[in-house]
Formats: sequence, structure tokens, C-alpha cells
Amino acid sequence: MNILVIGASGLVGNSICKEFLDNNFTVTGLVNKSSALFNQINYNEISINLISESLSIISNKFDLVIHCAAIIPNGNLTDEELFVNNQSIDLKVFLFCEIHNIRLIYFSTAFFYNEEYTGSIDEGCSVRKDLSGYYLSKKTSENYLINSNIASTIFRLSSPYGDLGKQENVMKFFETRIKNNLPITLYGKGERCQNFIYVEDISKACYLAFIKNITGIYNLSYKKSYSMYELALIIKKHYGSTSEFVYDSKKNDFQMNVNFNNLKLKNALNWEPQYDLHQGICKTLN
Repeated sequence: MNILVIGASGLVGNSICKEFLDNNFTVTGLVNKSSALFNQINYNEISINLISESLSIISNKFDLVIHCAAIIPNGNLTDEELFVNNQSIDLKVFLFCEIHNIRLIYFSTAFFYNEEYTGSIDEGCSVRKDLSGYYLSKKTSENYLINSNIASTIFRLSSPYGDLGKQENVMKFFETRIKNNLPITLYGKGERCQNFIYVEDISKACYLAFIKNITGIYNLSYKKSYSMYELALIIKKHYGSTSEFVYDSKKNDFQMNVNFNNLKLKNALNWEPQYDLHQGICKTLN
């Protein structure tokens, strides 16, 4: 079996490559910059800038394409640029799959559901109508796939974590300060919640989705969300740090008291995420 992973040098793509390699697949990684997998047996790597280059130089002899490459919001691009660039990448991948009749696993986002929902959000819940940039691109691509002839699995992914060297987010920020025994400022009481899922759980779900040949849209997240206070406390305990928590009551962090319902994916794959935040952080941090 031959697998093409688009975005193989990224956090999620790198872990997916390892999962399929461990299961004796031949994997080709499509990257913007070299990954750490170049010396792996049965792994080939091709460097392409998908914004300006096409996939025409790639062989069509693949059993599956896994597309986890995207340009995420980082403050450097406008919403219009994020939309246009991500659509350019996605449509090239979709066209490649259509022309060569290749199955696709596509990574979307779980963070565009309507904010009115509280509790457990499943795939039938509506998404916001004011989407823009990266989020509008993901929903546009979902709509394309649903109405295409591509056999596709769409994963609405929550916040992945694994190799913090690849990330610039709240977890990395906390880790850097706490490791150096510096104070952490929490807005309000640190009650804002976020759903973190460890990359090995993502990779296993991806592998099983291919083996069991499922199609459709699925939430891919952990069983619960964690507050910023819980996140900071787990990292502090991991390092035995003396960092103090400072609470800024003048600032209220955006509060999303929700969890994403994984029941559809659990029933389809007999799968559940195995790593809680404490276990995942212990595998991630030095």
C-alpha cells in the first residue's frame, strides 16, 4: 500500500507518517521543508510549494492521500490571503484525487461550530455564518468534498499537540515560562477551556479510518476540554517548577464551555483517544 501525506513535516503529518510506516506501508511525504523522517525505510520525500506549484510531477500510484497541510492564522496574513492560499492548496489536492480516483483523508477544524452550543457538540450542529479566512476555507473545502466524487473522510480536528518544538501556542508559551520558573499570568481565574488531543491518538484514528474504509465528517478530539489553569498546573507539576500563577481579573479570556462529541467516530472505528493531557504532556516535554 502506498500513502501520500501532504504536510508530512508538520506536527500532525509527521506523526501520521510514523503510524503508517510502523504498519508497513510505503509513505511519500510532501513537504515545504525537510522532515525528520528522511532516513526511514519505505519513506520518500518530495519538496513542493503547493501555493505556486502543482502536483503534476507526483506519481498517481497511491492508495490514499492524507491532506493535513494548511496555512494557519499567525497574524502575518489577512483573512482574504488565508482563504485564497488555503483554497489554492486544497483544490490542487482535490483535483489530483479526482483525476486519479484516489481516496482522501482531509483535516478540517472543530472550531467553527456556532458559539451558542454548550455541552457536547456533534457533527450535526451548525457552523457559524460569519466564517472568514482559514475557517471559511475549511468549510468551503468540506462542501466541495461532500458534493464531489472523491471518497473522503473529513476530520474536524480540535487542538493537536505533540512536539512542542513545532508549535507556537499557549502550551508552548506556558512550557517555556514554567520550565524556567517564571510566573504565568492567567486571565480571570484561568477558566477558559480548550480541547487538546495528542498526535498519536490522531494518527491511530487516521490509520483505522483507512483500514475500515469510512467516509463522511467526524469530530476528532479528546473526551474533555481542559482549562488554562489545569494546563498550567499539569506542566508545573511535570517540571516541579516554582512558577507562580498571577490572576488578571481585568481581562476575561474567551470562554468556550464545550466538548466535542466523538461518538460517531467511536462507533465507526471502535476508537477512543488514549492519552489524557497529563499523559500526553509527559510524552511531549523533556
